[in-house]
Amino acid sequence: MSGGAREGFSLIEAIVALVIAALCLLAIFDLQQTFVKGEERAEHALLVSGLQSDASALMVDLNPSEQPTGVAPMAAGRRLQWTSAPLTGPRQGQGYPTGAGRFEVRLYRVQGDVLAADGQLLARVAFDRVGWRPVVAASASSPALRTPGLPSSAPHPAGG
Repeated sequence: MSGGAREGFSLIEAIVALVIAALCLLAIFDLQQTFVKGEERAEHALLVSGLQSDASALMVDLNPSEQPTGVAPMAAGRRLQWTSAPLTGPRQGQGYPTGAGRFEVRLYRVQGDVLAADGQLLARVAFDRVGWRPVVAASASSPALRTPGLPSSAPHPAGG
């Protein structure tokens, strides 16, 4: 061996280089795991959003006064189960010309749960909805159904 310059790397230099490379690869692996978890969360949020949209579409014609609870089938074996609870007391609706309407109205809180075939909760949607039901019809001589200015024996303009 001559005392001149050596060619190549020493064992220590090679180990230090491998340790640095391993630390860089660990950081990249951790970043990749973070991206994968973020993608899974985004896919789940998209699924839940779609299920909530489907549930809302199924309940668009729901009248909680007539059907306060129920179940409706959905795609892929899922089902929508809803319950409603009154938020206000019943009120008489407004009508023309007497002011007394033909419906009793009430505000409800409706909660719908989208359940998987095995009963697991997949999504939940809640909203306030007005419920209505017909008021029991009064007789034509009732002051609420009389038209002002007409005698009580006169026929009601609405055909009563």
